[in-house]
This record gives sequence, structure tokens and C-alpha cells, in this order.
Amino acid sequence: MCVDGVIPFRVTRGARAFTKTIKKKLMKTWIEVNPESDFPIENIPFGVCKDKATGVVRCATRIGNYVIDLNELADLGYLNGLGINDIRVFKSRYLNDFIAYGKPVWRAVRKRLLEVFDIA
Repeated sequence: MCVDGVIPFRVTRGARAFTKTIKKKLMKTWIEVNPESDFPIENIPFGVCKDKATGVVRCATRIGNYVIDLNELADLGYLNGLGINDIRVFKSRYLNDFIAYGKPVWRAVRKRLLEVFDIA
């Protein structure tokens, strides 16, 4: 995971709507998140990260101060069955190919991330 990576995020309207929906559930994660963080588990944005050690740039998300490498999760099978025909989209330096799948897939990925990182 790109924990030490650099990650620029721009939250989209879809992410805000998703956040409003799940905030009602008062989710908790096993990842330590400062209560003042802009990235609690209820706000799962998509962006890219750059691994400082290797310089590799890949698709990612963020929870608290932790960058989550979506390519690593996909390689481990966590993102299977969500309507993504080619998980190599997460190896890209850009979100374009992933975003092209549309809102239903983005929501499915966010829901899966909640399942993986929720305390439940």
C-alpha cells in the first residue's frame, strides 16, 4: 500500500452523495482516524498515489492518514465481482479508465471498501 505516497484528491459530487448516505450508519473502522480528519471511513474518495520508494503511480483511496492502494486490493481479489472487467485499471497513473465504468461501479467499489475496512 502507498502509505508514504503523495495523493491529490478532489471529491466528486458522487462521493458526497455516497458519504451522506452512509454517515447515517455511524461507521467505524479498524484504521486509526483522527476525528478531525477530512477522510473518515464515510468519505471514500478516489485519486492516485505515488510510492516514494519506487516512483510508481497507481489508483488509490484514503482513510484517515492512510493511502489505500486499489491495485493491491484488486490483486488480492477484494475488488472481484464488482463489474470491473480488467483490474489493470487500478495500475494506471490516471483514474480515467476506472471512472469510465460509471457510478454503479464506483459505488460498488466504495461499498466493498466499507466492508473491508469496517469494524462490523
